[in-house]
Amino acid sequence: MKKRITKTVAFAMIMMCFQIPETGYAEKIDYSKMNMYAMETIIAQPEKIENEWVRLDGYAKFEENGVALYKTEKDYKYDTKENAVWLPEREEASIEKRFGGPEKQIDGSAWAISAVIQPVKKDSPYAAEAMYVIDES
Repeated sequence: MKKRITKTVAFAMIMMCFQIPETGYAEKIDYSKMNMYAMETIIAQPEKIENEWVRLDGYAKFEENGVALYKTEKDYKYDTKENAVWLPEREEASIEKRFGGPEKQIDGSAWAISAVIQPVKKDSPYAAEAMYVIDES
């Protein structure tokens, strides 16, 4: 009886492995599904909108390992991280690939970025953290 159960479970697991695709692909991005929140909401309560796709509007500061997006120009000027969202660089799409070369990466310029809100790290000085969406369409 035990052998039969073991064989059945093993067979079921093998069959499940065949159901998992080897490579994934994404459809074209449907921007109508993007959530629209005020920057104040994203900064004040990022934990309530974790894993949601949002549009971030703010003033960018390009750094070596990511981009800080500040709520206002004054926040950018005074480097008020409590009013900023951190977008770390992604392995699959560098800052330069996503935002353009140095000629387009102008600190203090206004940007609108589509991103997914991530859990905030405890030691992060920023109000929120997000992953920028890669649009290859």
